[in-house]
Order: sequence, then C-alpha cells, then structure tokens
Amino acid sequence: MKRGKAVVSLILCIVILTSLVSFTMFSENESTAYNMYVNNIDVGIVKYAAKGLALYDSAMNQISKQYPKDVSIQSEVHFKESIGGSALTSESQIADAIGK
Repeated sequence: MKRGKAVVSLILCIVILTSLVSFTMFSENESTAYNMYVNNIDVGIVKYAAKGLALYDSAMNQISKQYPKDVSIQSEVHFKESIGGSALTSESQIADAIGK
C-alpha cells in the first residue's frame, strides 16, 4: 500500500513538473512586441520599447542636423502592446517613418 502511494505521488509530481516546464517554455515563445507611435502616428513594431526610443533618438539627431542649431523639434513618443503575432518593423523603416 505504501509503495502504491509513493508511485502515485511520484507520477503526480512528474506531471505537475512537466506542466510547469511546458507552460514556461510556451510563455517565453509568446513574445511581446510594441507598436511605436510618434505624435499618435504608428511608425512600426519593436521588440523592446527601449530599442524604439534609441531608434527615435538616432533619427531625431539625423533630422536635427538639417536645421539650424536654435531650432527645436518637439514630438511625443508612446508605445502600446502589440496584439497577435505581428512581425517586427526593420530599423530603417522605423527611422524613415519617424523622419516623415
């Protein structure tokens, strides 16, 4: 009787452990991405908001070189979590969209 309980407990532990590992792996594969908006215009989809901000800063540095030093460019950047398995936008496409 004790041996039967031990076997059932072991099988139950294995099933629970397998379920947890599977769930963790599935959650990691479901990657989160973010729609990036500049002045409420969708400029693309990025994996990380920080990367999107770095692209924005780089694009703004390029744009600001075209104007006199006393000109300031103001814009608002925000991100929304992307729904579904949307493909990421390339860095050059995002830079072009910010420039427009």
